[in-house]
Formats: sequence, structure tokens, C-alpha cells
Amino acid sequence: MVYSRKGVGSLERASAIGRPFLFAKFRIMNTESYIIVFLFVFTIIILNVIKEVITKKEKKKRVTLKYNTVNSFMNKTEKEFFNILSNAVQDQYHVFSKVRILDIFTIPKYLEYGHKQTLKNYVQSKHVDFLLCEKDTLKPIIAIELDGKSHLNQKRKERDELVDQVFESANMRLVHVPVTSTYNIAEILQQPVIQ
Repeated sequence: MVYSRKGVGSLERASAIGRPFLFAKFRIMNTESYIIVFLFVFTIIILNVIKEVITKKEKKKRVTLKYNTVNSFMNKTEKEFFNILSNAVQDQYHVFSKVRILDIFTIPKYLEYGHKQTLKNYVQSKHVDFLLCEKDTLKPIIAIELDGKSHLNQKRKERDELVDQVFESANMRLVHVPVTSTYNIAEILQQPVIQ
């Protein structure tokens, strides 16, 4: 078969016209392929996240809670001091032990959230050994820290300084009582705001 110049030119033009169309079609297929691959990968990720959440919930459900009651809420020294203190002030005060500092004080509402959170974090897990409260109102009056050997530790000293500052800022009495074999409660209660 013999092509004329015109025919050959027409054939070339037809294939030149067809090329962009083929490439455009190829590009669309690539874009569609990318979308399909993306959706496939995205689906796998979502399914893995859902699986993790379900697994964590199941693990929480499977945990068997097992606790034992302590033999005594206080150690021997604390118990002895508690009994002496309770007997000495029973007509005036109720005595509570191991009271969280956050249960004694409030943080002013007018402070910014970040400032309030910082103040809360300072005392979050701290407590005082004993708290004397008015009998009728249960208003906190005096806090007592029984200072044993652990209070000589540097970390404990820093903790005690912070707690002292907290009580001082609220104008509440905090008395530090060294562990001894005998206690004069009347004398302890007469001590100034912070020792």
C-alpha cells in the first residue's frame, strides 16, 4: 500500500492529535490510582487505630483489682502521738491525720488558669501528719508535722520548706514537732505560726 504525502501527513497529524489524549487519559488513571492507594492506606491506618483503642479497653477490663488493707493507718510513732494529741484536745478539737493540703486550702478563683494549675501542682500529692479542726465547724486551726529522721533528708527539707510557705501564705499555723518519747501538747499548741 502506498501513502500519498497528504495521506502520510494526515496519519501523522492524527497520531499527534491522539497522543495528548492518550497522555491525559494516562494521567487521569495515575491520579485515580493515587487516590485509590491513598484511600487504601488511610483505611488501614484507621482500622489499626480502632484496633488499638479496642485492645486497650479490653486490657483495662481484664485487669483484676487486688488490694490489701494495711494493718494500721499510721506507723507506731504517728499512732502514739495521735493518741496523746487526741486525748489532750478532745474537748476543743477534732484530730485528723494524713490530710491532703489541697483539702485544707483553696486556690483563689481570680488567678489565671495556668497560675492556679501551677499552685495546685506544687501541693498535689502533699499532706500534713495531723490537722486540728474546730469541733462545730470543722474549720482547720492548726496543722502538725511530726518530724522524724526522714525530715533530715535534703529532698524532704525542700518539701517541708514549700509546705511551710503554703501555710504561711494562708496565715495558718503549722507546727513541726520532733519525734521524742514524751510530748507536751499544751506547749506544742502554744508554738508560734511556723517553727
